[in-house]
Amino acid sequence: MFNFRSVRDRLTFLFVLLSAVSTLVVGAYFIISQIRSNDEQVETYKVQLSEQYDRELKMQTDGIISAIEGLYKEQQAGRLAEADAKKLAMEVIRNTRFDDGKGYFSVDERRTGICVVHPIQGAKVEGKDRSQSKDSQGVMYMQDMFKAADAGGGFVNYSFPKPGESTDSPKRTYVGYFQPYDWVVDTGSYIDYIDARANEYSEEMQSKLNRQIMISLILLVVVEVLVVLISMRLAQSFADPIMFVTRRLSQFADGDYRKEPIREDWVARNDEVGAMMHSIGNLGGSMRSLINTITGSADSV
Repeated sequence: MFNFRSVRDRLTFLFVLLSAVSTLVVGAYFIISQIRSNDEQVETYKVQLSEQYDRELKMQTDGIISAIEGLYKEQQAGRLAEADAKKLAMEVIRNTRFDDGKGYFSVDERRTGICVVHPIQGAKVEGKDRSQSKDSQGVMYMQDMFKAADAGGGFVNYSFPKPGESTDSPKRTYVGYFQPYDWVVDTGSYIDYIDARANEYSEEMQSKLNRQIMISLILLVVVEVLVVLISMRLAQSFADPIMFVTRRLSQFADGDYRKEPIREDWVARNDEVGAMMHSIGNLGGSMRSLINTITGSADSV
């Protein structure tokens, strides 16, 4: 493809090589930056999503405790007996759902450890002491919940079966405490729900990243092709005048001083090439004048 004995081919190869290396470096840096930015956005989204879930769990728990407190105030005002107020509170807790029905609340007595309400497991645990309950990993989650309630509220991580399932799944729960009834109120969300949403976002961002990379690669190829064409044109603009001058000097060395037209665009250039064209033209003219003078003198003699 390239004849490295030719100045034009050498210059073309040099320009193409420099442009290819520059395009490769810039393109690689741009693509790597896009990948890093995408990873950072996904990681930030996961953190924000986890914080959002935590806020929602706390808000939902605080909301249900507020509802219990409203019934307790009715009891204090004498409009409800304690048993009736607790019964209504239990029904509210049992029937309250959030997060498209996946979120629910359970209640246990702090002092006795007896389960008061559990909408999912129902009679299986209600009225029974759960204070020593462990998950499949050996975590005594009820003890951790009681500690969180004693601290005024907090989060507990453990494993628990999803509705309709028998095997444990990782879960994060927020625990609140309603002191008048000695109730530990909690609600949670399964970690894989969060992971599923995070994965959806990650797949969406990955799809966008792939499109961006593809567009970037196409643009880089187009730019490289343009640079190659420009490089070839630029190399030709330097090499062709040099080749012309080399050929003319070779003709002069052979005694051929006949006038040969020089391209006007070469002569009009305001750089070394233009100066060289003026010089080679003047040299040819001077030599022709000298030969004519010598020839005339010889004829006279």
